[in-house]
Amino acid sequence: MSRIPTPATIEAAPVKARPLLEAVHRQLGVVPNLLADAAVRFAAKVASLRGHVSGADLQAVRMAGCEDAQVVEIVQHAALNTWTNYINEVARTEIDFPAVEAAAA
Repeated sequence: MSRIPTPATIEAAPVKARPLLEAVHRQLGVVPNLLADAAVRFAAKVASLRGHVSGADLQAVRMAGCEDAQVVEIVQHAALNTWTNYINEVARTEIDFPAVEAAAA
């Protein structure tokens, strides 16, 4: 994980990074939601590391703008998804929709 904090807005980004972010905004019409991106990355870490995230992982999601309650909610969602996956494995739930492949990060 990067040691560079992820800002929640262009204005919160380091001064030297702002021109690049503004150029992305002009070209795409939007700047990726940095808070949502940090939340998803944190949730993936929670799931893949089975909750054993580092202090740097917590700091990164907090630096992106997540408050403690939001961090707890992210962990709850990761746990709920894991729990429902276990239930479906035990119940041998038949998948009745097309498989979806994850997009490259």
